[in-house]
Amino acid sequence: NFGVVTSFEFALHEIGTLGVLATFHVLDDAHALLRRAETEMARTDVPDALLWTSFVRKAPPLAWIPESLVGQPGVMSLIEWSGELDEGLALLDQLRAEIAPAAWSLEPVPYLTMQTMGDEVFRHGLLSYIKATFTDELTDGLIDVLVDRARSLGSPLTQVEVLSLGGAIARIPAQATAFVHRDARWLINIPASWVDVAESEREMAWVRETFAALSAHTRGGAYVNFMEADEAAADETAYGDTLARLQQVKATFDPDNIFNLNQNIAPAVTA
Repeated sequence: NFGVVTSFEFALHEIGTLGVLATFHVLDDAHALLRRAETEMARTDVPDALLWTSFVRKAPPLAWIPESLVGQPGVMSLIEWSGELDEGLALLDQLRAEIAPAAWSLEPVPYLTMQTMGDEVFRHGLLSYIKATFTDELTDGLIDVLVDRARSLGSPLTQVEVLSLGGAIARIPAQATAFVHRDARWLINIPASWVDVAESEREMAWVRETFAALSAHTRGGAYVNFMEADEAAADETAYGDTLARLQQVKATFDPDNIFNLNQNIAPAVTA
């Protein structure tokens, strides 16, 4: 929105190998699994090292998923530990026993390997459509909607991502940066991906209908990286009451709105 970036300066946090529990639960077990996710991540003492991400989708053809489950709708989860490895593997193994997945894998995974795990779902050349919102709790009503929508999944690449937030994200004041949804506990992302253009209408409709069905159970708001061209105008949905400040910045650095091929922030109108 504001200019051309010519260089970055990074403050790095050393990390090597993660403990990763990957699981798949059939749809009949989805409710109990997502309620456990809610309980686990709502703890006041939940460690920053624990990250929980679940995907409502059809079981993919992975080495640890039996062929009999591939293509069935359910919930795939990646539960990660970024702290001391042995401690994390022990904790994740105990969690695995308690949540009783239909299929699972528990292993150390190099951090760089984690960065490639979404390559197939989001690979170059796919057609895609996406919507996202936030929630403070995985309520029974919200989970019921997820389970119901899973029954009508089309593309094997389409999914609903249930992404835990919290930790350091929530410890930065909402007004400190452009991202104001820091106190939300979950990001609900609905990305559809498909290959055949003939499937476009169905896949896009599925995303819109899922988003609409979830709206009664979420707090609203949008994550700007997960906004589509049909909602490209930036407003308070994405930026809250930081929008006015961003419009002032825009007026300073790009008053003629040259940089507009984005979720656009209009420059403030000056007298």
